[in-house]
Amino acid sequence: MISGAGDRTRAGLWIVGGKLVTPRGIVNGVVQIAYGRIAAIRRTAPRGARTISARGAYVAPGFIDLHLWGAPETVSRDAARGGATAFLTTLGPDAPRRLLQRLDALNVKRVTLNGAECLGVHLEGPFLNPARGGVLRKSAMRRASVRELARLARAARGRLRLMTLAPERPGGIAAIRWCRRRGVARRHF
Repeated sequence: MISGAGDRTRAGLWIVGGKLVTPRGIVNGVVQIAYGRIAAIRRTAPRGARTISARGAYVAPGFIDLHLWGAPETVSRDAARGGATAFLTTLGPDAPRRLLQRLDALNVKRVTLNGAECLGVHLEGPFLNPARGGVLRKSAMRRASVRELARLARAARGRLRLMTLAPERPGGIAAIRWCRRRGVARRHF
């Protein structure tokens, strides 16, 4: 995996020699990375450009995994091996106090991630329907509460990015509206 996130120069870095994975299929070409993003795709790099060889490899945008369980430092390393450049760390249903503690622990840990970047938190619950909760702890699932949701978001310190909840359960629609007003994406199950 080649990550361009460290290349913040305007001119960028050109990845050459690999096969490009594009929406139109696998093609020959080069990719320019500038400011940590794909800046251009061309047939050849400009003369004199900074290049890195990907000969014999495929070149594709990094994946963003929205649902990974585990300690962010471990997930970061393992996700990068699979092609993810960023992820959301996922927490499942738990008792209110314990869930707050788990969110707080994520913020207390100031670890250096050696791999994919942690973009924030995905709460898979606790506002789920026990009849559709799969292997998650049904005893920790409960009706949605905007008040509890606000406490969870504060404990996440602005890093709550995704919320899985059951809209059909009591309080579900109000929780969706709360998330929408604050830019937290919702998954409905």
